[in-house]
Formats: sequence, structure tokens, C-alpha cells
Amino acid sequence: MSSVPQCSAPIIAFTPILLSLKSGLGSLLVNPIPLLAFERAELMKQLRCLVVDDDEVGRELLILNLQGLAQCDSAADGREALDKYSATLDTNPYDLIFLDIIMPVMDGHETAKAIRRMEMERGIIPDKGVNIIVLSSLNTPQDIIKSYVSAHSAAHIVKPVKADKLIKTLHKLGLLPAP
Repeated sequence: MSSVPQCSAPIIAFTPILLSLKSGLGSLLVNPIPLLAFERAELMKQLRCLVVDDDEVGRELLILNLQGLAQCDSAADGREALDKYSATLDTNPYDLIFLDIIMPVMDGHETAKAIRRMEMERGIIPDKGVNIIVLSSLNTPQDIIKSYVSAHSAAHIVKPVKADKLIKTLHKLGLLPAP
């Protein structure tokens, strides 16, 4: 019986803070307060996720928050997301998609419906499909319910995404080990 080698050095994820919007992405500062510390052996298989948001700064901040927890790809709209999702579905599928609702080209609701259609065509039952976490600045109860129903999402996070809410949501969905 073989065992996984244990390492006592923790992996620590840090919260990025947006300081100013200068050229392009802007200036980022990493908050020195750790969010999580996991044993290296627990993170040997990182989550694969796709971050879909037309806001480049929001997309990059979310990816920074996921550093050390997930290997992230990104897309600026629903059409690009569908291309990336379909290209990986049969070989190395995503564990998680963060999906903005309000985007040009194809909004998040249409994108989620197309993702679920692709899964059904491949015989993937709804409970076994990719986890979708909806990102939206819309936070009325009606908007949140619509995101669960229309997008068949696992969770809804109000933007801007706060690191503690992000981590709690990933734990709640069982995508991260218990702290």
C-alpha cells in the first residue's frame, strides 16, 4: 500500500487589491493576509476552471484570487467560452465555469443553455455537468433566482467578487477540501 508523500509547507492564496486603473489592467497589490493554507498533497490536482467575463479587470482579479487553487482559462464573451468549453469537453473538461451574465456577443444565460445542450448531446446528465457559478452585479432576489433557473447554476456570486465569498462558495460546492 503506497501513500502520498506529505509536505508540511502550506500553499497560501492571497487576495489581490486593485489600486488604480492606469494602462490596461491597472496596478495590482497582493494583500499579505492569507485566505487559505492547504497541505501540498491536498492540492495535487488543481481545479480546472474557465472564467468568462467581458470586464478584463474583473476577469484578471478573479484569476488572481484562484491562483494556487485552480488552473484558469479565460474568455471575454459567451461565444469564446463555448469554443473553449467544447474543445476541452471530451478530453480534459473544466470542473468549474465562472460566468458573467451581462456580456456582449452572447450573454451568460444563452451561454449556460448552450453548455447544458452540449452536455446533453454527449449523454452527460444535468447533475454531472460542469459546475457553473454565475457572476453578476444584479443582486435582487428575482435576478438570483433567474440565474439558478435559467443558467442551471450551482451558485450566484454578486460582483465585485470578494475573496472570502469565493472561497466559501467553493467549499460549499465541495470543490475545495475542508479547511
